[in-house]
Amino acid sequence: METNTITKNINIEFNNQWIQFIPKKDRKWNWFTFDLVEIEVENEEWIGQFNIDVTLLGFGIHIGIHYKDTKLSKELEEDERRINGCIFFPVKEGYRQGQAIFDFLEWLKTKGYDGNQNAKMADPFNIEDEELEKLFKEYEELS
Repeated sequence: METNTITKNINIEFNNQWIQFIPKKDRKWNWFTFDLVEIEVENEEWIGQFNIDVTLLGFGIHIGIHYKDTKLSKELEEDERRINGCIFFPVKEGYRQGQAIFDFLEWLKTKGYDGNQNAKMADPFNIEDEELEKLFKEYEELS
């Protein structure tokens, strides 16, 4: 399955169900799924997402549109950040990701973290992960 994210709020996945029939040494079939025709439309209000799935003869497309943030969708996103070890910077309309990161680093200086730019290291602020996560949450609430 290949996933393409068009924007933060639109996700497209292409599915090929035929791939499961290609024999592999490490694959043992307990069951398989194959759709001749499937059309599914669902509105998952609990996470603020609208989904469309269309499959014909084992080839399909899934389109997910995230139309609003809910308490649960924010919790799921936070869990994904922790699992993947990622921080997603809030990007204002018309801003680039790089500008958002630069703004955050400048904001850190207002909190008393003055990075040593002469250290010639990738992390001039040298902030522990837990502290950085707290600071980022505070910054995210301001954005």
